[in-house]
Amino acid sequence: MIGFDNAIQIIQTGGLRIAIWGDNRAVPDPSLDHYLTNIAVLILPLETVLSGAEVDAIVRRYGPKAIIPAHYFLNGLTTDVSDLESAGGWVSDQEKVHPADVRRLDSAELTLNTAALKGAHPRVYYFGNHFQKK
Repeated sequence: MIGFDNAIQIIQTGGLRIAIWGDNRAVPDPSLDHYLTNIAVLILPLETVLSGAEVDAIVRRYGPKAIIPAHYFLNGLTTDVSDLESAGGWVSDQEKVHPADVRRLDSAELTLNTAALKGAHPRVYYFGNHFQKK
């Protein structure tokens, strides 16, 4: 089994606390919990690093207003040998539970602010296969 050390980054800007989970295990050491309070946006590595059930547990534990899937297979960018998987299945599952809280983005850019996240519980922002090209 691969061992992961947690290296979670926290960015605070424009009134939002954003956590980038990185390629970390699903249950971080409890000593990190105080850093993960009041997180507005949680960027999580779906499917390849964390299973859907693990993501769901993380979301319940930390209660972000928004989730952004990361580190997943992108058509036109990722090679088959990467072993990355699509996050589309997890996103579709979220649409079944909270259809109004899933945003399938039509570009590789997203602007968020506190007003955009008002009432979110949590909202999923999914870039799908959009990425910045040279």
